[in-house]
Amino acid sequence: MSLNQSVLICDQVNTTLKEILEKNGLKVTYEPEITPEQIAEKIGTFEVVVVRSRTKMTRELVEKADKCQIIARVGVGLDNIDQDAAKEKNIRVINAVEGAITAVAELVIGLMLSMAREIPRADREIRNGNWIKKELMGSELKGKYLGIVGLGNIGKRLGRLARALNMNIIGYDVTPIDDEFSKEVGLMKADLDTLLSSADYVSFHVPLLDSTHHMINAEK
Repeated sequence: MSLNQSVLICDQVNTTLKEILEKNGLKVTYEPEITPEQIAEKIGTFEVVVVRSRTKMTRELVEKADKCQIIARVGVGLDNIDQDAAKEKNIRVINAVEGAITAVAELVIGLMLSMAREIPRADREIRNGNWIKKELMGSELKGKYLGIVGLGNIGKRLGRLARALNMNIIGYDVTPIDDEFSKEVGLMKADLDTLLSSADYVSFHVPLLDSTHHMINAEK
């Protein structure tokens, strides 16, 4: 990629990204509120298109990207990009595979702590002037069973963090789970139904595909 190429950033990103690109000589157009109609009008003039999850790079848009060489996803999932259409036009699709590993894993831990200790309710009540200490006994995460569906980078990081809190880890994945990692965190392998019926908490970390769509539903 030459240094005089133009980049269209279609979603809100940290300003550091724009600064880095410009520092390296790229011409950046930053339009975080751009509409699909506006993208269709101008995408043909850019060599690089950067999106997060808001912008959907449909086949219609990709087919108009006549000069585009790269579609970059600031994040992990690629379900908002028509990869088949990009491949047909020889456009490389890339993502930030490791960008959100720690952030997502820590968020899951935070959500479990919030549920276990009823933090949202406690915050709401204290703001309303109610001291309901006796109603907020809560519970510990220690000894609880965490079911992790999808043991990729994020799932593994979550497993390690949860194990540090002395949680028990149950894992399910459509691909073989790494034996070394399983030994490291004491992971118990199970099918999806067993995991769902056994775990106190369940966290899904799988890409959105036809095979994973509605993996969890009202029945399960």
